[in-house]
Amino acid sequence: MSERHEINVLFVDDEIKNLESFKAAFRRDFTVLTALSAHDAENILESNKEIQVIVSD
Repeated sequence: MSERHEINVLFVDDEIKNLESFKAAFRRDFTVLTALSAHDAENILESNKEIQVIVSD
């Protein structure tokens, strides 16, 4: 059995529908965190959770 490496993706967009669509599309493969603003994204990044990928609109 292969070891699964968890990849955390932060998606930043000011449109809630885009955030919901992105999360629905990628939640099976990645841990998806979403932020509606740069301020929200900063709060997530300040937490102890490692983020490997950031996608921003």
